[in-house]
Formats: sequence, structure tokens, C-alpha cells
Amino acid sequence: MQRILGIARDYFHLQNVAILLLDKEPQRLCVRSQIGWDAGEDKISLGFGEALRELRSEEATGLRPGCQRDSRYICSAKSTRSELAIP
Repeated sequence: MQRILGIARDYFHLQNVAILLLDKEPQRLCVRSQIGWDAGEDKISLGFGEALRELRSEEATGLRPGCQRDSRYICSAKSTRSELAIP
């Protein structure tokens, strides 16, 4: 996963990238691998339904310019100014 993230980061010139996978038993999306997140922030997990509602609320793009101003935003790196989530 680190290799995939490294390729994505370099190709798209990103500072922070992560892969979250579904833990079936508790039905939560959990961070499995990340690059560029602040120390200790890789313990984030989201309820699966909560994550889907968030994506739908962004018109299915997952794009959040100015994400720091959004009260629903979960910060993983203080330097982040926009975010894209791809299901």
C-alpha cells in the first residue's frame, strides 16, 4: 500500500495521501496506510454509513475546497487546504 500511495503522491503532486479500508465487523472505514499525515492522526476511523453520507453531500465528487472551514471535516494534516475522497 505504501508503494501505491507513493506513486499516487508523486504522479499527482500531492502532499498527503491515504488508503482507508472497510473493517467488516464494526462496519468502519479505518486508515490502513498513509503518507504525509500529522503524527498520531492515522487512527481515524469513520462509520461506513457516515462516510457515504459525507461523499453524497459533496455531490458525489468528494471534493472539499476550503475543508478546514467545514465543521464536518476531520483533519489529518494541518497543512491541508482542500481534499478529494474517492470511493
